[in-house]
Amino acid sequence: GSAALGGSGARAAPAVATPADEPLPPGDAPALGLLDVVSRTAGDPRGPVTERDITVTGFLVPAARTPPPGATGLDVARLVISCCAADASAVRVHLADPEGVLRGAAPGGAEGDRWVVLRGRVVAGSGTAADGHVPTLSVIAWSPVATPVPVYEY
Repeated sequence: GSAALGGSGARAAPAVATPADEPLPPGDAPALGLLDVVSRTAGDPRGPVTERDITVTGFLVPAARTPPPGATGLDVARLVISCCAADASAVRVHLADPEGVLRGAAPGGAEGDRWVVLRGRVVAGSGTAADGHVPTLSVIAWSPVATPVPVYEY
């Protein structure tokens, strides 16, 4: 599994897949891939992705770098495949917890990945080159989930 990624193994990949100004899908807290979130904030750290709640799915990992003020020291990550599994790289999003809802959330560790679904809003101004293209999600709700199928984003 990807538990071996632990702390510094999962790095941000500032690929640009979705135009930053593209409207979010309709619905209450639409589900976005982590690559989509990272791409949108890299293009415009104050764009549509910061204006509404979103839902993301990934596995919990320790923050790869010193988290920004207000972040928890936890990131949510997902492996992204460009061509084949051998080229998989991880994208990650810092997690902020102003409401204290992440109590009890921790990386899976030796027992394997800890997959979660998170609802929150991307912090405007995060995800720029200054913070390694790792946006911050202010979490309002979360729950554990089974490993998704497919496990990778493309």
